[in-house]
Amino acid sequence: MAIKGLTDQAASFAEIGTLRKGGKKIDEKKPGPDLKEYLRFVTHDQAAANAFTAAFGDEGGAPCQAKEIEFYLPFATVEENLEAWREQYGAGGLIHRCDGETCTMWRDDRGIVHLNEPVPCPTPTPEQRKAGGCKQVARLKIIILELKRFAFVTLTTTSIYDIIALHRNLLAIQMINGTLRNVPLILRRVEKEISTPGADGKRARYKKWLLSIEPHPEWQATKMLEHRQSMMQLAHAANEPLLLESGDITDDDDDDDDDLIHEGVVDLPHAAQPFGRSSAAACRVRRFRAPKPLQARWWPMPAAGWPVHRSWRRQNPARIPER
Repeated sequence: MAIKGLTDQAASFAEIGTLRKGGKKIDEKKPGPDLKEYLRFVTHDQAAANAFTAAFGDEGGAPCQAKEIEFYLPFATVEENLEAWREQYGAGGLIHRCDGETCTMWRDDRGIVHLNEPVPCPTPTPEQRKAGGCKQVARLKIIILELKRFAFVTLTTTSIYDIIALHRNLLAIQMINGTLRNVPLILRRVEKEISTPGADGKRARYKKWLLSIEPHPEWQATKMLEHRQSMMQLAHAANEPLLLESGDITDDDDDDDDDLIHEGVVDLPHAAQPFGRSSAAACRVRRFRAPKPLQARWWPMPAAGWPVHRSWRRQNPARIPER
């Protein structure tokens, strides 16, 4: 039996470190300098730090830095791998976590943390967020191959453009593959021009190093070949002629009865009814020997009041119905 809120959580490996875009802090009140094309691995696990340095060397002139990192994702969907929230922190830690409108976790004045008790976000406007309210943050859990451990490394970013790019990249991979599991991915930073407010408040275009995720080139080549083969098979199936099974043609009709006239009452299907008569209406039919080379056919005998074609009048002068 699971304990609510304790043993009913999702599966998770141990977390052994984080990936950051900035260098070490020089001032505790300010973030560290941007590393541009590099990512910095931060960990308290010395074995993980040694494995990272052995795999990537001293890229960027410092240990635990890398330009490109090959990794796998542990879960199948974007929502399971990427967590994105707006969070507000204070001196005592996290104050509240929300989606921009509703808080999913919040702490009251007594310090009690409330979970699964939704309340409106206390800082919903941009002005309140700039004045110390909640800010966006995204965390992506990855498994780095070079570390050779089933353990999470969390990529953290607070950039709006990074969050949008990560979500779009992962969503596209999930769309073409159906799952994010077992897909070799490469994490890197690419330089792009973005429009952001300047020091004077006016928007201008600046170059920024943003996060980017792309499948491994070999996996992409294999996937493209599979799609090409699948499309060719579908095209071949669409153009393939219809094949009929071989066999003998049998004729169950008795030609000896061609001179006999059979009369009766039958119900014609709706599609075969002349002049829009309903399926319940019945009409008399007559079979006759047609002149060569025509085959024997069934001709419907018109009921009283129906219009009669002149060809039928010539063939059946004595059976013209009364009007």
